[in-house]
Amino acid sequence: MKTVLNFLVAAMLALGLAGCGGGEADSVPASFAEVQAMRNPHRAPQPPQAAMTFDLADVQAYIRAFNLYDPRRIYEAAQVAGLSATQLDGIYGLAAGTAGAYIATQGWAALPGGATVVGLGAAQPAAISAAGTLAYGRTASFSVTGSNLSTANVSVAVSNCVVNALASSATGAALTSSCTPIVPGTLTVQARSPSGSVLLSATFTVPQPQVTLATSQGTVVLELNPAQAPVTVNNFLAYVNDGFYTGTLFHRVIPNFMIQGGGYTSGLVARRTPYGPILLESNNGLSNLRGTVAMARTSVANSATSQFFINHVDNLFLNYSSSASPGYAVFGRVVSGMDVVDRIAAMPTRSVSGLADVPQTEVTILSAQQTR
Repeated sequence: MKTVLNFLVAAMLALGLAGCGGGEADSVPASFAEVQAMRNPHRAPQPPQAAMTFDLADVQAYIRAFNLYDPRRIYEAAQVAGLSATQLDGIYGLAAGTAGAYIATQGWAALPGGATVVGLGAAQPAAISAAGTLAYGRTASFSVTGSNLSTANVSVAVSNCVVNALASSATGAALTSSCTPIVPGTLTVQARSPSGSVLLSATFTVPQPQVTLATSQGTVVLELNPAQAPVTVNNFLAYVNDGFYTGTLFHRVIPNFMIQGGGYTSGLVARRTPYGPILLESNNGLSNLRGTVAMARTSVANSATSQFFINHVDNLFLNYSSSASPGYAVFGRVVSGMDVVDRIAAMPTRSVSGLADVPQTEVTILSAQQTR
């Protein structure tokens, strides 16, 4: 889109009109060309620039920013911008013909017109689409396409999504909204009029987030449950998306119990965690059953950071019992690769530097990626 610089310049120059000639009514210049000559007498007056394209929201923003409400100043700015009297009616919310009638009664020349103001008039959204694959916690982009679309006459509302930005195209053919889904499941996108009525609606599905752990013993896919453990899932995904788990070990392995990892690198070197401990979400209705994934912690309830474990068998004694026995927070489950978990759990172990149940052969997490 061409910028609204010309409109801005016109508005700025018009702002100076009131101070020309000491502010007397008969000292107001008769035309914008005269204003230009007064400001720069060595430069020949320039004709109004027509065939420009403006966004209604930008025009209205400049009107507010430069207090452009005096009729004469509006007229001077419209001359340069190439706006018509009819467009001024729409921009200022006047009854049809108001601006033209006023200009005629003042004996001013008719405005030249020629400019396009995107968003002036009724918006006509025709379709809503999503760019790429939607994923929990990752920025998504939605496009509303149609005609005469502008941020001034259409808003985009997205359910279960934190809106980051809204932008319109130069031609008025599209609006793009970006946001971050915060809940898996149905996500509704609506194009709304300024009064809030729904002009068009579409629904999309955000799948349950999944993380793929590629290990030296095979691949394990975890499906996470942010609906019941939002703090824990968001914490785990922060470590995943930061690449923290790459190169860490499953350092504690006990068959018929669990396998634990996410805290040490090769040689049992503790990896420093970039985030603080989180709130314990063990009383969330999820149980420590075989194949579920939960956060490891110290004896302090709210102490979990990066370390997690996968239950090799049903470990119901790890569930929440009371505030005195809060258990361990389950936040997901293995949906693929339980055979890999079984293989890791069966590996011979030893004690190293005070740590028991350490696999004799290191089990390394080669990568951890959010794959859905």
